Amino acid sequence: MARSRWSFGSFYPFALHFVVFVFIHQLHGKFPLLKGEGVVFGGENYVEHNVSIDLNRAVFTVSENFLSVAIDSSIMRHHWHGINFTSEKFFTLAVALSPAYLRIGGTSEDFLIYKGSSGWQRTFTNFTITSDDLDKIHELSSKAGWDVLFGLNVLLREKDGSWNASNAKKIMQYVAEHDFRFGWELGNEPSHFKLFNKTLSPAELANDFQILRQILQSNPHFGSFLVGPDVSKILSNHTQRAIFLERHINESISPEQLAEDFKTLRAILKSSPQFGKYLVGPDITRVANHSGSAVFLESFVEYAKDVIDAVTWHQYYVDGRHCSKEDFYKPDILDYLLHELKSVNYIMDKYGPGIPRWLGETSSAFGGGAPGLSDRYVAGFMWLDKLGLAARLNHSVIVRQTFVRGDYSLLDEDLNPNPDYWLSLLYKRLVGVKVLHVDGGTEEKRKIRSITLLALNVHQHDPVLLSLSGDLQGKDVEEYLLMPSGGDLTSKSVMLNGRVLKLVNDRTLPDLTATITAKPLILPPLSFGLYVVPDAKAKACS
Repeated sequence: MARSRWSFGSFYPFALHFVVFVFIHQLHGKFPLLKGEGVVFGGENYVEHNVSIDLNRAVFTVSENFLSVAIDSSIMRHHWHGINFTSEKFFTLAVALSPAYLRIGGTSEDFLIYKGSSGWQRTFTNFTITSDDLDKIHELSSKAGWDVLFGLNVLLREKDGSWNASNAKKIMQYVAEHDFRFGWELGNEPSHFKLFNKTLSPAELANDFQILRQILQSNPHFGSFLVGPDVSKILSNHTQRAIFLERHINESISPEQLAEDFKTLRAILKSSPQFGKYLVGPDITRVANHSGSAVFLESFVEYAKDVIDAVTWHQYYVDGRHCSKEDFYKPDILDYLLHELKSVNYIMDKYGPGIPRWLGETSSAFGGGAPGLSDRYVAGFMWLDKLGLAARLNHSVIVRQTFVRGDYSLLDEDLNPNPDYWLSLLYKRLVGVKVLHVDGGTEEKRKIRSITLLALNVHQHDPVLLSLSGDLQGKDVEEYLLMPSGGDLTSKSVMLNGRVLKLVNDRTLPDLTATITAKPLILPPLSFGLYVVPDAKAKACS
């Protein structure tokens, strides 16, 4: 995929208003991203962009689970309120987004304590889950075709400060005995524990991961995939998030200690293959140049690079309580992600160049989303831009917060699709895993070397005319233009090529029908779409 804002982080009067990503389509499809210079032509108020795509090589390949989803751990605290395990509609919508990871994590994971027998208990902060909760996670993921990524409590500590892994082992043992397939995270946003009167250094966390890795390797049924540390960004306008966390958590763990914890977890995983094999982390939040989280991530990766399968971090653009409709398509706000991606890549290139990078939790606005905005058409600008830019900047997986519950969820309280669900579905249907460099129908019918372009026009008044050049000039293009019903950016209803998207019934998704054209593509003001060139003959996916 390729992205062009003319140059990253640089903006000009027209250049900042249009973005294109391109993907090779093989199986599902593929992606690249671009922005080029704009010109006004022909006396019309159009902005014209000529797009040149290198079809000969892919610049990056993402995971088949690139677009994944999360369900917050707090749902178990609330007895799974919001999910109907007998709903045909729920599982129709879930299956359509497979393959994907299902992340069970969030702030609540570090207050989660497993109690094997039935019986629910809760204190002011901690709460218990039972084997019934683990059964529900397995039922949900197996029906949907998702791979589970479960977040373990890192704040269970011994007197000497080391991680107490006994409760995690109980969870793994149950998972192994029932032949469930889980991957593992350890801790959520550990760089902010200090705001809650607990300290965990990067080295300590890395050691915890090492222990967990050894546990996973001890039994093949425990699983072996381990990711972390789930950090996120620190920008001046995100101080309210830190204040919010400070009110709820009174813990801090250094990156060194967290690294030790990960080593512990890796040791547990090594002890039995039945425990599962993948381990990810450290789920850091607010990563920016010279930020505390960036320093934490540097130290953690240096200590834990040999025990994690992927590095995870978190990202949100705005505070859900203090944002406007315009914030969702302002280029300078969209570029927050660009700066953070570049910061993470700099750290990883230096300290862990071979480790996959994941956006392990992300959405539009933190704090559960922005009411009346995060679940509306306008949120699609952030979501589509994030999908394209993360892939272009070498991130293998992006986990959407959340599938259900919250203003930023893909499904509403009645389990009906919000606009970002339809955008995610189109992405799954049309976009594949190989990313192309850019300058300037149904899956089973799609030809193997076709390409998919993602395009956003955030200009408030001018449409954009998009022309393909080189070998793509004059070829037929399948257009999937998404617009808000009634022209209202805060509409909960979205139209695909003029037709409102809605379920036919609880078992049947609507046809996603393209408009075929060989003419230059016109993208209206404040709109976005996906464009497929079926006969691109892209050598990059040969």
